[in-house]
Amino acid sequence: MHQDTYRTINKSTEETLYKVKGSKFFGYVFPVATEDEIKNCLIEIRKKHHTARHVCYAYQIGIKTKKYRANDDG
Repeated sequence: MHQDTYRTINKSTEETLYKVKGSKFFGYVFPVATEDEIKNCLIEIRKKHHTARHVCYAYQIGIKTKKYRANDDG
């Protein structure tokens, strides 16, 4: 019998910065298990980068019953 395997995030990352054509893109990775944890991470990022025009994100939670979302914030 084939056993499913997957990789996941086990710790948060430090901020990553990518610059292109005068724009800055900050990247973060957080281990989360619930949508409430995701909301809290987004609140903290919005506080840290309060002048940001967009806060884009994507997530997938679960194995059997998956919850996922991607948002480009407009």
